[in-house]
Amino acid sequence: LPSTGETLARTWEPEKLTVLEIGNKLETRIADLPTRINSAFFYYDYKDKVVQNLVNACSDTGSTCSFVFTDNAADATVMGLELEADMLLGMGFEAKANLVLLDSELKNSELVDSRTGTPGISVDGNQLANTSNTNINLSIKQTIDMEKWGLTEVRWALHANYRSEYYLTAYNN
Repeated sequence: LPSTGETLARTWEPEKLTVLEIGNKLETRIADLPTRINSAFFYYDYKDKVVQNLVNACSDTGSTCSFVFTDNAADATVMGLELEADMLLGMGFEAKANLVLLDSELKNSELVDSRTGTPGISVDGNQLANTSNTNINLSIKQTIDMEKWGLTEVRWALHANYRSEYYLTAYNN
């Protein structure tokens, strides 16, 4: 506030994002089974990327007094490949697979170190927060039509997921 000099909230610049993507959608039959295969290659180019970092503001490590600190990190890129397949197997079975490979990087990026308050900490070359390099999702499900015990159908599914390591902050720790 101009009258008291009190800061009500931090402000930051809006981020700008340029997206390039090329991909395909294919519906075919493999071993006479209906199959859909999609793929996409993408590139994201951020300017003034907004990042959020969890800050521990306690001097006592046993206390919980964390908050989220938001700041512009300058520039960042994300390059990735996504592959997705869906196949109807018969007898009500459906199988799905999804693979995402990512390479993310902060560039020309200096932050106020929210951990220590030190200004101008370079995070160049660091991975974007919450961005893992490899994500895999697999599932199989079945729908069974039935007319017993007041049921019209029964559905079950089995899912498996893998996500490689990722960081919660732009500091990659």
